[in-house]
Amino acid sequence: MTSEYERELAELRKALELPIVGHPRREAELAELRRLIDKYVDDARRMLAETDGRDM
Repeated sequence: MTSEYERELAELRKALELPIVGHPRREAELAELRRLIDKYVDDARRMLAETDGRDM
């Protein structure tokens, strides 16, 4: 794991811990997830392939 990747994950964790009033939390989380997927496309594909077919 690169230090940049670790920094991105730390930023995501911080964002997810922030209190948000109302229901925009889900939208904010999904927006951040989309941003990370766009940045780390190959890793996202690998993770999706690993979870494909599992009960979620």
